[in-house]
Amino acid sequence: MGTLTYGGSTAYEIDDRTLAHLEAVIVTKLRRREYLTLGWAIEAHEGSGRVHLSLHEAVPLEFAYRHAERHRLNRIWIEAIMEQANSAQGVMLMTEDEAMQAADHATADDADASS
Repeated sequence: MGTLTYGGSTAYEIDDRTLAHLEAVIVTKLRRREYLTLGWAIEAHEGSGRVHLSLHEAVPLEFAYRHAERHRLNRIWIEAIMEQANSAQGVMLMTEDEAMQAADHATADDADASS
């Protein structure tokens, strides 16, 4: 598990591979000086609820990885996260499988629409 530290003091554990994909999107958005939000559900065993962060270039943000190796990034997963980042809802953590299923679903919908 890696760590996303927000505001210099609040740390959240996120799987290294997921964190690498989030970093790619977040850094791109912040480099463009675009505001975004990031959220996720809190598991019942951790007290339930959800976390929602407003990310802005002025707020310190650190991505720390447990393992030194760099993950090969999945373009489809990054595109799915970026699509969320560009929406009013913002980014909600999703697994790689969820991103791939959403892409498959969108491809099927596009095929149906063109028929």
